[in-house]
Amino acid sequence: MSRFLILRVRDYTFEEFTEISIKRLDKEKIGNHMATIIAEKVWYELGSRDVRDVIKIGRLVDNIPDISIVIKMMKNKRLLQDLHNRASFILMLQRLSIANPLLVLSL
Repeated sequence: MSRFLILRVRDYTFEEFTEISIKRLDKEKIGNHMATIIAEKVWYELGSRDVRDVIKIGRLVDNIPDISIVIKMMKNKRLLQDLHNRASFILMLQRLSIANPLLVLSL
């Protein structure tokens, strides 16, 4: 038997995510207005429901315009990681002599 317990928890609503983000960023000495903007941008622009992303951004920015810059950098990093992962997967399939690795990716 596994020593881990798997719990299924429903996703946050946007309102819950924002409230949690504001409370968590308050511990980082970030005001409600800036915390709300960070939460909105993480939810809508980054497409993340992870409060850890809110905390990362909160720690990196000093002003509201910087939020968009950091969000853009995070999106670009995720895109590059996705491209790297796909390229690595294709190389692995080629090494395994899969005839058309792009066909596997489209499945």
